[in-house]
Amino acid sequence: MNRTLTTPAPAILVVDDCPACGALVNQAFRDVNSGYTLNFIDDGEKAIKYLRSASQDDAVVAPRVVLLDVNMPRLNGLEVLRELRADRFISPLSVIMMTTSRLQRDVDEAYRWGANAYVVKPLELPGWERLLKSVVEFWLEFAEIPDHAYHNRHADSKRSPVLEESSDS
Repeated sequence: MNRTLTTPAPAILVVDDCPACGALVNQAFRDVNSGYTLNFIDDGEKAIKYLRSASQDDAVVAPRVVLLDVNMPRLNGLEVLRELRADRFISPLSVIMMTTSRLQRDVDEAYRWGANAYVVKPLELPGWERLLKSVVEFWLEFAEIPDHAYHNRHADSKRSPVLEESSDS
C-alpha cells in the first residue's frame, strides 16, 4: 500500500466487549509491531456511532478494517454488520467477524450480511499474533479498497506526492 505524506497510518478497529480478548489483541498487536493504529470499542452501538462520525469528520480516524466480535450485549456483531452494510458511507469497510462460535449457521449468516471474513478467536497470544500479522499483511498492505468517500474524504484537497519505490534500475 502506498501512503501519502499527509495520510496517517491506516487503522484497525476492534469491536469486542471482552476485556481479556482486548488485552490479548493489544499485546499481540504490539508484538507484531506493524506501525499501524489499533483502536478499541467495547460496544456495537458505540462502534456504529464512531464509524458514522468517521465518515463525516476528518478529526476521527477512519479504520481500513474492522475486527467485529459476534457475541456482544445490546447489539451483537451480526446486527452491527447489518447496520454497517445498510449505510452507503460506511458499507465499503472491510469487516472481519471474530467469535468463539464454529456454528455453520453463524458463518453463513455473517457472509450473507456481507462479512469479508469470519475467524474463530485464538485462545492464546501466539494465535492472536498470527491472526493480526495476517490481517495487517493482507487487509492493510495488499488489499485494495474501494475509492469511496469514507476512505478518501476530501482526497483531492489533501493529495500529496506518493511515497513509492521506483521500479527503474
